[in-house]
Amino acid sequence: MPEWRFPHGVWAWLDAALRAPYSTRLPTGRHETGKGSWANQVMSALRIWNPIRETVVVERAPVAHSHRERAVGLLGKRTATDGEGLLLKGTRAIHTFGMHFPIDVIYLDPANRVLCTISALPPNRFGPLHWGVQSVLELSTGAIARSRTQVGDFLRMDELDE
Repeated sequence: MPEWRFPHGVWAWLDAALRAPYSTRLPTGRHETGKGSWANQVMSALRIWNPIRETVVVERAPVAHSHRERAVGLLGKRTATDGEGLLLKGTRAIHTFGMHFPIDVIYLDPANRVLCTISALPPNRFGPLHWGVQSVLELSTGAIARSRTQVGDFLRMDELDE
């Protein structure tokens, strides 16, 4: 029986996505290189804080809106940097397959209320599926404990000027 393989275009896209700098690697446009290509576009980033606890949850979190941006996520990073994360818009669940480090995860409803927190979700695992979730925030391990964020807290998001 022949071995199944991904089409060449998938590997070329994934290779290019993982080689690009992290702040620009999440695709938002066309696949060709040059002016206007996804490799030259920077995602918007947010500073997320917890006004109830008066703590910063994450200093810089790029926003992944599209399916492609969410699929790449934090793949390709070797370590999580304190103060950085990723906000996945329009998703109810996540996984850590292909990641090299554990992450903290916060599930948010449309009003940015915390529905669930997971500390140190190990690599190669599925996160739970939650109904009512609109966004998932992936953070470096320990971010939830440092910010003292709990279920029921509301998070505030301020766009960063880049």
